[in-house]
Amino acid sequence: MATISIEQQIEKVKRDLSQVAQKQVPFAIRLTVNKLAENAKKNFELKELPRIDRPTRYAANMMRVQYATKTNLTSTIRVKTKSMTTKRGGFAPDEVLRHLFEGGPRINKGFEKLMQQNGMMPRGWFAVPGEGIRLDQYGNIPRTLLTQLLAYFRAFQESGFRANMTDKGKKAFERRAARDHFAAAQLTRFFTIQPGDRSKLHPGIWSKSGFFAGGKIRISRTPKPILMFVNAAQYKRMFNLPEVVERVVNRDLNFEFNKAMEHALRTAK
Repeated sequence: MATISIEQQIEKVKRDLSQVAQKQVPFAIRLTVNKLAENAKKNFELKELPRIDRPTRYAANMMRVQYATKTNLTSTIRVKTKSMTTKRGGFAPDEVLRHLFEGGPRINKGFEKLMQQNGMMPRGWFAVPGEGIRLDQYGNIPRTLLTQLLAYFRAFQESGFRANMTDKGKKAFERRAARDHFAAAQLTRFFTIQPGDRSKLHPGIWSKSGFFAGGKIRISRTPKPILMFVNAAQYKRMFNLPEVVERVVNRDLNFEFNKAMEHALRTAK
């Protein structure tokens, strides 16, 4: 979060103004700080945000301007909080993306918490993409895959959630393959390796693919890494928001205040 207040800077200018003009200064200050906040937000989105590799719409729309009012001549630019979002449930951008502005560990994502609740992944660990999956256009784990994994391991906690896959559901490939019009059917089976397990595989979720043909299931011997478990997700601070805002204020203050004063005097009653 970064706040913009210019009353101290304007105080020196105010002394040289006429009494009529001085009465319009608070209005001009309000217009100025609001415009400076908008300029800072636009500057952040154009010059700073591209530092994120393929940002999602969620990340691209994370900033919000809180405008100055008659009683509070300070504007604020910040990452959206839960009260600023319309979507119910889940985490707000200021929770999910805080590490980009402060550094340190990120919080567990929603699917990671479901995995921990279901015993798929230990608490305090994080899931990162394995080499066996194709990331989406934003470089993230595809939502369809996460839904499939959570359903496969029955991680959805809501009663009656239809995505929960039963033991019979896990055998769906075999059932479909047994139909007369199927000569063969591809199948995928997932399994987890937990930290401390006696295995040469890294902790995480792995898969084995194969075919059902000729009445037999033929599974590949080579597992693919789907999600890898890591016990640390430390980040360096990427954005210094107060510094970004300060640069914009230093650049635009005189121009925006002069323009605001002209408007205030022109519309004064």
